[in-house]
Amino acid sequence: MQARKTPSVPALERGLHILELIAQSKSGLTFAQIARHVDFPKSSVHCILLTLEREGYLHRSAGTGRFSCGTKLVQVTQEALQGTVLG
Repeated sequence: MQARKTPSVPALERGLHILELIAQSKSGLTFAQIARHVDFPKSSVHCILLTLEREGYLHRSAGTGRFSCGTKLVQVTQEALQGTVLG
């Protein structure tokens, strides 16, 4: 009997995909640009962006509406790097 694989969390996978997409952009991305790049319902993209923005992982420019990496994402990255031991 084969062991069952533990299922992943689709919403988390989508959120991480969006974070990676935005992190690769030098000037940030608009909602429309993000929605075009991912194969998710627009309502899901909107909710994920809103959640990541509220939690500080993304920042949305008031002038352009572009999403870019937020201070929380930078903070978490720095903390992770400080705990990393290079061998």
